[in-house]
Amino acid sequence: NLRKSFLTKKYFGLLIGSAHFSEVYNKTGKDVAVGENLLFYGVKYTQPIKFLSGPFVFDVEAFYHSGAPQYYNFSGSQAKSGRILIADVEVLYSLFESRSRSFWFYLGGGPAVSYTAFIVETSGSQNDISDVQFGGIFTAGLGIQISSFAIKVEPKYFVFKTGYFGAFGSLQFNF
Repeated sequence: NLRKSFLTKKYFGLLIGSAHFSEVYNKTGKDVAVGENLLFYGVKYTQPIKFLSGPFVFDVEAFYHSGAPQYYNFSGSQAKSGRILIADVEVLYSLFESRSRSFWFYLGGGPAVSYTAFIVETSGSQNDISDVQFGGIFTAGLGIQISSFAIKVEPKYFVFKTGYFGAFGSLQFNF
């Protein structure tokens, strides 16, 4: 009795991972690219694509990080709080699915949006720093089916004003 293919199932679940989040900001009159490894939590939804022929699925993700990166702490400045929200929509292309349909390798990509909001205290005054960026995301991944669950491991490349890598894992339930 073979399992149903990854390509025919809907999944919803949680994800966790680390990304070397980076951004460009103006420090002493110059644009400087800075980055830091940050932990993100989120949700992930996967479903078949009915209107495309071929081995494609649709993936939607939302990532969240609470806190400001440490690079906002420099002489005279201190990060008080912050949050980062990243959302993306991807089309995943199946490269290989095992005969038993237990393992799945895929590549994908799509548009993404990033929202950041930080409160930074500089010389006694608080500054609200927020930004919205539109970009993209590229993914490679391995999925494993266990009963009605899918475990996925995915390296990702985020492309905004700067580009950065991340590694994420997710546990999704088939419904």
